[in-house]
Amino acid sequence: MMPWITSDVFASAAGISAQKARQALQNGLAGKAWNGCRIDVTMIGAEHGGSDGKQYVVRVSSLPPEIQQKVKEYFREPIEPKFLRIDERGLAEHNWKLDVIRPILGSVGIHRELITAAAI
Repeated sequence: MMPWITSDVFASAAGISAQKARQALQNGLAGKAWNGCRIDVTMIGAEHGGSDGKQYVVRVSSLPPEIQQKVKEYFREPIEPKFLRIDERGLAEHNWKLDVIRPILGSVGIHRELITAAAI
């Protein structure tokens, strides 16, 4: 799990709007409690932040336990793919796709070798 999350992830885990999440994190940065809990908030430079290029992030461990659990669920990887066919047709489709992209995969290796050789 990530130690810090963005306001969007916080909003999803807390079940509040993105605007309310940003307001809660802004208040947390000012030292105010959110739902009776002091949350650890900071601002980072971000590619997709506010008008000044900054974004609020909150430390997951400072959130109430029920919100921490929802954050864990948010980042949990599915255990098994939903549409995985383990039969001959699925294997044939997999091999066909691999055959299609294999030349591209091979060219990536060649480009890496050329870049490495050029750097020497």
